[in-house]
Amino acid sequence: MQYLLETRTNVSSKKLKKTDFFLTDVFRAISEAIMIIAAGKHDPEKAHKRVKTFYDWRQIAMRTEKVYRTVMHSRQMELMERIERYVVASQK
Repeated sequence: MQYLLETRTNVSSKKLKKTDFFLTDVFRAISEAIMIIAAGKHDPEKAHKRVKTFYDWRQIAMRTEKVYRTVMHSRQMELMERIERYVVASQK
């Protein structure tokens, strides 16, 4: 059985707060993973090869570069303005 950490909603995880995760699901997934490993049924190399295919590293590099360029060209904010924006964003 494979598990991905997810929520029981269709909302993007980027918009969720930490409290929206169901800890019982996480606990169940971790417990099962421990049993699989303890039984010797986990192949780390096979798992690594599978997970490695989840990502397109060229696309990740391009998006990262785009973020860095945006940040480099953005207006510098004072510390208090940054803190206020952070507080407002965290309340949403």
